Amino acid sequence: MAGLESLLDAVLQFLFHRTQTDDLTPAESERLKEYLVSKRQEQSASHSERIITPVNQTTFRGTIVTRQQVIDALKAFADAYPDPNAYEKWLETGTYRYAIDYENRLYPPKYILHRITDYPLHEFSGGEQTNRVFEQLGFIIIEK
Repeated sequence: MAGLESLLDAVLQFLFHRTQTDDLTPAESERLKEYLVSKRQEQSASHSERIITPVNQTTFRGTIVTRQQVIDALKAFADAYPDPNAYEKWLETGTYRYAIDYENRLYPPKYILHRITDYPLHEFSGGEQTNRVFEQLGFIIIEK
């Protein structure tokens, strides 16, 4: 079942990237975006048991991380990488297992946390310890 979910995620991500190109008519693009949003919401709902009541700030290794810092880092990433896959082709790489799903766009959690805390990427692992920070702040983490 996990393999099927991974395949569905890959197809949905491909379709999302297609909505960013000129290959589709505006109507096709809008239909694909609506479909993608509904599928992401379904996937996010399956992770809802892991999401606790969001707080405005939490800590990571003694460093305070706020919701606003995360939003600012997400916006900076989007500005730096209009094509989110341009960062190390992370959407295609198996070493990146999770993503922050924010405003219908995916972001690499470990990299975002690194940008906020200035901890070198090689000094902490992604996965649960990283995802917990974002979930505590009310962000949705999905398996990509």
